[in-house]
Amino acid sequence: MGFLDKLGKAFEIGETLLGMAMEAGAKEQGRMYREAERRYKRQTGNSMSHNNSNNRDERQQVKNPFLIGDKTLEQWDHRWQSLGILSDINLSPYNHYVGVYRAILAGRIIYIGRAIEWNNGGFRKRLSDYRRESNSARHHGSGQKMYLHRDQLHIDIIVTGSDEQSAKVATQLEVRLIAKYVPEWNVKINNK
Repeated sequence: MGFLDKLGKAFEIGETLLGMAMEAGAKEQGRMYREAERRYKRQTGNSMSHNNSNNRDERQQVKNPFLIGDKTLEQWDHRWQSLGILSDINLSPYNHYVGVYRAILAGRIIYIGRAIEWNNGGFRKRLSDYRRESNSARHHGSGQKMYLHRDQLHIDIIVTGSDEQSAKVATQLEVRLIAKYVPEWNVKINNK
C-alpha cells in the first residue's frame, strides 16, 4: 500500500469518525433540550402551555423560552399532515404556505427540511425542486438523495403559515426537529 493509498484511507476513517461524532452531538443536544424543557415545565407548573384566564397575566409577563412561535415542540410535532409519495403529490394547494417537511423512507424519518419562500411558491416550489430534472434543490447530498428516491419517499408537512413570521418559525422548528429526530440524511450527508 503506497503513501497516497494510506493517506486516502486515513481521510476515510477521519470522515467516518467525524460523522459519528456529529451524530452523537446532535443526539446529546436533543437530550439536553428535552431535559431543560422538563425542568422548565416543573418550575413553572406548566402554566405556559395552558390557556386559563387566571394565568393570562403570568403568560404575558414571562416568555416561555421553549415556544416556537406560539407552540412547544411537542405541540408542533402533533400537527404533521400526510401528503403521500413525493413523486405523486399535488402541491398546488400549498403554493403560498410555508413550514417544515419530513421525508420518510421504509418507515423511518430520513430527512427534515423547510419551505420558507411564502412569496415564491412555498411548499409547492421547495418540494417540486426534488422532482425536476434540473439540480436546483440538489446542491447538497440530501437533495440528490431526495431526487433519487422521489418514488419511495413519503412526505409529511407542518404548515406554519403564509408570511415572513411563519417562515422564521419554520426555520426555528426545522432546527429543533432535526435535533430531536437526528435524521440520517440531515446528519451524515450534508456534513460530509
